[in-house]
Amino acid sequence: MEDVFGIGDKLFRLRTDNKYTLDYVADGLGIPRSTYYDNEHGNVLPKIDFIHKVATFYNVDPLIFLTGRTITVNQQQNQVANGYIHQQHNVPPDMMERWMKAAEERDRRIEELLIKTLERLSGIG
Repeated sequence: MEDVFGIGDKLFRLRTDNKYTLDYVADGLGIPRSTYYDNEHGNVLPKIDFIHKVATFYNVDPLIFLTGRTITVNQQQNQVANGYIHQQHNVPPDMMERWMKAAEERDRRIEELLIKTLERLSGIG
């Protein structure tokens, strides 16, 4: 099965970056070890409830599993990057604000579409 969103890689990275074993994570999620293994290795398409459980367990935004975002991107880093763009390129504040709003709206629409798609693929929608 093709892992379109790279969910398995993200699960593996979260687990190994935290130095957790498969057993530890599976126990923490209250699922069989094989279920986590299958999701991490792309043998199954994760269901929405699994993604929610995992995001809660690792304390991350569940949308990282449904988008191309990496697990290291966060709002604070985006704000720092935007400040850098503004300072280095002398972008007027009003233009920067319009750009930010447009980017946020685009991201919101993409995330809605990805969630709907994953729900349909998971048999929820």
